[in-house]
Amino acid sequence: MKRALLAGAVIAASLFTSSAFGADTGVGPIVVYGRGPAQDCYVAATADRPNRNAISVCSLALNHDFLTTEDRTATLVNRGVLLMRRSADARALADFEAAGALNPSFGEAQLMRGIALVQLNRYPEAIDTLTQAIAMNPERPERAYFYRAAAYEEVGNAQAAYADYQRAADLAPGWGPPRTELTRFVRR
Repeated sequence: MKRALLAGAVIAASLFTSSAFGADTGVGPIVVYGRGPAQDCYVAATADRPNRNAISVCSLALNHDFLTTEDRTATLVNRGVLLMRRSADARALADFEAAGALNPSFGEAQLMRGIALVQLNRYPEAIDTLTQAIAMNPERPERAYFYRAAAYEEVGNAQAAYADYQRAADLAPGWGPPRTELTRFVRR
């Protein structure tokens, strides 16, 4: 079976279980086709229930030379997703940065890097990173706008935060978190 990276991301409903923004707020795992540890890593990253061995499976895949650049990039993102679920945001950030270094034009890696920076309270850097992610046309741009809005709020730029929450809501009308955040704003 041909192994390839699907350039899109899927939503993992349980991505950030400890997030103040609710359960469905992040970009999820990246599809890896084929068989072996990289595929097992993807399956673990999409699972609703935690798998204690999942990070080890991802590491096993990354420690072998048989991965294409695309699959290595995807596996780094998937391991980062799993690390973020365990609140290991700094380790996740390292994986997202490594994925971005392997494939600098992969918007999802940049998007996930920005989300990790928000989780680490590094808001100005998160704003810059998420702005770059938006320019890269990620598969789910509403996620970038949503997290950039949160970062803008944290640095005191309510106007930019409102605009980004509104943009996220416009891009994904069925996604509740941006609309929930917008209810907190009073427009004058």
